[in-house]
Amino acid sequence: MTVDEILPLLDDRTRLLGLTEPLHGQEHLPLLRNTLLRALVERAGYRSVAVESCCLRGLDLDARLARGVPPDAAQVAAGFSHGFGDTASGRELASWIAEHNRGAAAGDRVRFAGVDAPMEMAGMDSPRAALERLHGFLVSRGAPDLPSWDRIDALLGAEDAWTAPAAMWDPAHSIGGGDAVAELAVLAGDLAWRHATTAPGGDGPADDDAWWDAGTAARSATGLLACHRLVATDGPDRWMLLSNQRDAMIAANLAALVERERGRGPTLVFAHQQHLRRGTASWGETRWNGAGSLLGPRLGPELSVVATVLGSAPLRRIGPPEQGTIEQALIGARPGGGVLTAARAREIAAGAGVRDAGSREVGYFPADADLLAEVDLVLVVPELTS
Repeated sequence: MTVDEILPLLDDRTRLLGLTEPLHGQEHLPLLRNTLLRALVERAGYRSVAVESCCLRGLDLDARLARGVPPDAAQVAAGFSHGFGDTASGRELASWIAEHNRGAAAGDRVRFAGVDAPMEMAGMDSPRAALERLHGFLVSRGAPDLPSWDRIDALLGAEDAWTAPAAMWDPAHSIGGGDAVAELAVLAGDLAWRHATTAPGGDGPADDDAWWDAGTAARSATGLLACHRLVATDGPDRWMLLSNQRDAMIAANLAALVERERGRGPTLVFAHQQHLRRGTASWGETRWNGAGSLLGPRLGPELSVVATVLGSAPLRRIGPPEQGTIEQALIGARPGGGVLTAARAREIAAGAGVRDAGSREVGYFPADADLLAEVDLVLVVPELTS
């Protein structure tokens, strides 16, 4: 993809531009994201970037980058989840934002945000960090009649009870069905509504940031507690409900980011295709409402989504696409790669099929006709080279 190719195709009404990837773990597309971000900032007025990474971890990294302070490798790693901060692309992104912000006026600074729920495939975080930030903010605002932190701390108990990996696969190992979690869920909901009775616009930008950050904490606390309660169930819809909950949290974080940035500029978000497509997301037999499907009706033309169609990825044992597939048709039309409108991609790939399931790497999602109908642009990448 060349930047000169994609910029003219962007809708001027866009407030949230989603660049997607069909699989995680390769550097090619995150590095391309960084290149696109620089162009969007310099030539299209974008002032923020969001990534599929823990929303709470991103807060401290953003605070540092917003001041133009370059982070070291450990600080970058701590600011991302899913291992994305341990990559060259993650370090490059953080370093560029810090460099850009050094000396920039407040309105021109680029803000960084994680928008994913505080969880991994192997388990979920404790709500402690979220509740502590939210409670601390309300104390700083002089909110009356708050529950004591000592009471919340006692209900939280030991951290390892929350983060037990076995709970994801066996509800019997989950803390979520206990009375303490039920009481915490009520308290977290009350604190979230107490935050909703406040507003930004206090004592300058730092106070504004604290308000927005406390909102992130409120969504994280209530969302995490809902997730832990779901993990404790063993019904047939368990994974669907958990997937719905995670994407609802992503959507809420993105909606808040769009609201915060509305007076400054649009946002680029980089995430997996299943999260940002406007239609139903799926993994195997599990189908759920992804963040894109939740945001699409609310944002309308303010949301634009770029699907990435991949040819081969040698490092992941993904070979060239078979004849008659969507990937083969689109790469045949753009052998050097490039960007197509979704309408043009549908014309080129009309009647083409989906790649053979046997060739799929775990976590790789090939294109299908539904995907091409649920996005605005299609990025054709013949080969992932890194």
